[in-house]
Amino acid sequence: MKDAPSLKMIWSKTFIQAWELAIADVRDEYLTVSFPDQWTFSTELEPLLSEHFWQIHQDS
Repeated sequence: MKDAPSLKMIWSKTFIQAWELAIADVRDEYLTVSFPDQWTFSTELEPLLSEHFWQIHQDS
């Protein structure tokens, strides 16, 4: 990403599209679970790879 800054824009757009497709599928499978309409965490690559965002709601 540092060597090709234009990939950062593609990453963000692609991530959001992937989220929308994935959440639609998950909602079909888990009808009784409430999911957010939008990704509520960072879409930056480094935090996605290093933060334990799935534990945030469990710990609070």
